[in-house]
Amino acid sequence: MDKLFFILNKIDQVSEADRNEALDFTTHIIEEDIGKGKVKIHPLSARWALDGKREKDAALLQRSLLPDFEWRLQDFLVHEKGKVFLQAITNNLLKLVSDETISFQLEQEAIKLPLTELTRKISQFEEEMKTISKDREQNEYLLKGHLGKIIAQLDEELSQFKKERSPILQEALEKEYLRKSEQSRGNLREELEQFVFSSIQESFNVWRQDLTGKISSCLEEAHLEFAAKTNQVIERILALTSDIFELRLKPFTSVEALSKKSDFYFLFKDDPVGLELIQLAVTSALPRFIARKMILKNMQTAVAELLDRHCGRVRYDLVNRLTRTVKDFQQDLNEKIDLTLAGIRISFQKALALHQRSKDDVAHNLGELAKRIGSVATIRNELLAYNSAIEQAFQ
Repeated sequence: MDKLFFILNKIDQVSEADRNEALDFTTHIIEEDIGKGKVKIHPLSARWALDGKREKDAALLQRSLLPDFEWRLQDFLVHEKGKVFLQAITNNLLKLVSDETISFQLEQEAIKLPLTELTRKISQFEEEMKTISKDREQNEYLLKGHLGKIIAQLDEELSQFKKERSPILQEALEKEYLRKSEQSRGNLREELEQFVFSSIQESFNVWRQDLTGKISSCLEEAHLEFAAKTNQVIERILALTSDIFELRLKPFTSVEALSKKSDFYFLFKDDPVGLELIQLAVTSALPRFIARKMILKNMQTAVAELLDRHCGRVRYDLVNRLTRTVKDFQQDLNEKIDLTLAGIRISFQKALALHQRSKDDVAHNLGELAKRIGSVATIRNELLAYNSAIEQAFQ
């Protein structure tokens, strides 16, 4: 709840007494859901803020209370970023420490076993890992399914956008055509062309931001879900290993939020080439009243074509970025499993190699492993204390 910012807009429309009453009432309502003392509402006037910035009126801008909110938000983001960065470092170190501890413990236990018993347990482990491979394949299949759902949602959003915006743009074009025709000056085609491109650009800018947010949220949900599934696979690997070697192996798993948010691009006006150049020349040579009607007709066709073309470009770019992002974090998640398996298998190899050496070498290695386990435990406690200090520092 400390990441929620509540804003009460339009304070320019009420008196200070009414504003305070509205703040008290709204705070009480929200606190019923999330608890007392957890709500901070920021009053502001978006209209005063906009007018203040447009007119460069510092007093009006300050009166809007937007600068105060921006400062609080910026301060939060700076500190939150620092907290996330530090926690990511300590969590990565704790993961490494956990992996090393597990490897040392497993190697220590494996050395103590008779060679025939060790060989049998290693074979049992590899047999159990075949089921883990199936789980991984299933997770990859499910992840591809999620990607397909996100793309299907994207297609639905694009279709709805074209359906809603096309008649609005056509109506705006006709009005602009009538307005420009009445003025009877300037290059009508060029002016309408500029109007069409500007209108499409404005439509795409607003809509694209909303679409990007939706896609990013879907990616975030998929990442969190499959990072959790990866942790479950790692925990299962270690649980099976613990059962086989009669050890208590505890992994350190954490799920960081997806940090990369794609900023999508799309292209606008193309330079007229080929057939388009011929159309420009033909309309300029026709009688004025005929040319004007043809210009309107051509621009009406162009609106639909340009809208469809830019939607296609947005889709192409988004699908490429989506596929790349999903592929990247699938690879990252698989690497975590592979590293866990590699650490366990290296411990087996070391234990098997030691069985070929003298009893004195075995005893010496057991002593060294005990020291390493103790050193790593100290490091782990220090990292946990540091993590706790980070939490307290950013409260």
